[in-house]
Amino acid sequence: MTPPCSLALPLAGVLETLVKLLYNIGFRKEVEHCLREFSAVEWHQFAVIKVGGAVLADELDTLASSLAFLNRVGLYSIVVHGAGPQLHGLLEEADIEAQYHDGIRITDPATLGIARRVFQDENLKLVEDLEKVGTRARPMNGGVFEAEYLDRDRYQYVGKIVRVNKELVESCIRAGALLILTSLAETRDGQILNINADVAAGELARVLEPLKIVYLNKKGGLLHGKTKKKIDDINLDELFTHSGAGTIIRRGHRVVKVEDFSKIDADKLRLLLQENDPAIVSGAPSVTSYLPSLRDRKVQIYTDAELDIFAVIAPAGKGGIPFLEKLIATKTAVLSNLTDNVWQMIRRDFPSLAWVAPKEDSNMAWYLERADGSFTSGDKTLLWYGVEDLNSVEEFVLKGKLRHAIQRALDRLDLEALAFFADVFP
Repeated sequence: MTPPCSLALPLAGVLETLVKLLYNIGFRKEVEHCLREFSAVEWHQFAVIKVGGAVLADELDTLASSLAFLNRVGLYSIVVHGAGPQLHGLLEEADIEAQYHDGIRITDPATLGIARRVFQDENLKLVEDLEKVGTRARPMNGGVFEAEYLDRDRYQYVGKIVRVNKELVESCIRAGALLILTSLAETRDGQILNINADVAAGELARVLEPLKIVYLNKKGGLLHGKTKKKIDDINLDELFTHSGAGTIIRRGHRVVKVEDFSKIDADKLRLLLQENDPAIVSGAPSVTSYLPSLRDRKVQIYTDAELDIFAVIAPAGKGGIPFLEKLIATKTAVLSNLTDNVWQMIRRDFPSLAWVAPKEDSNMAWYLERADGSFTSGDKTLLWYGVEDLNSVEEFVLKGKLRHAIQRALDRLDLEALAFFADVFP
């Protein structure tokens, strides 16, 4: 794996890149998030980026600069672009009326001929701009997508992708050039077909399995086919991107809610906890003692098929607030955004919740973003959301103070204090 900043750049280029990075990432937690996620992914699997034609027309220089920047710090992107506005303009000049059926552009021979020229021109513009800013780029107008006619009688020369030539894409990546693709495809006998660029980017991402897929357009996200409103969140269990202003598309195994512990693979869970749970790693408690407690108690468990994530909600106590006693995730789960998927399910199922984390926990910023309030005692922080009466979290505060006091007594071997706690809290 090539770390993000291991490219051999001239000193001036390195300084320019670092300055731009610091200006674009304003908070420490964002820097830590980027370093944690992107340094853990193979450099050539960073992102598939679909660029709308309007972005190419209005923001070409900015786009080229941004792609070059990502490439400079070792984050390789594969670009698939459209050219809808440009094609529409040239069709008007040629007195060819654009026709649509079910929202799909009907591509007759005249439209296809103009579309090929438009795609080639826009493709070369982006490649040339990338080359100007010092980034090797390779135009690719065919050979990647194999397609069949979507419905020849209805749409004419419009295709549906049946295969992605992964070997050709990987060959270009190994050559060290940024790959710029159009959304044109060919049939097995060589007929060019028009493909929706959004669909082409999705198919490419499905085959390459990048860390991210980005749809970059003037609309700020993907639009619902019927309502035409921006879709805020899609859980496809196939694709993933970090939160932002557009549409979030997540990749990962399907998250499930489990109430019967016997349905969980105990061996996989034991391995997950032994390798990723700080409490288990420290030996308090051991896996051997913890797993039977899950069988004996009525808890709510959230996990995935591969057991890359494991969350346990204990039932509400005296204060009526359920308690998140564990949220353990592997690096794979974090990179696939399974943690956010699980958190959304927990928020949906539990209007209020409390949990405790070490004060110096590396994930504290993540916890605080999702909490309405917090209280720190000793080396532990109590967090909660959805709590209207703060007296209802008092039991957790008292338990936290008690544990801290007992630990201090143990550290000092204060037998008198321990005897007092035993009498007061039998």
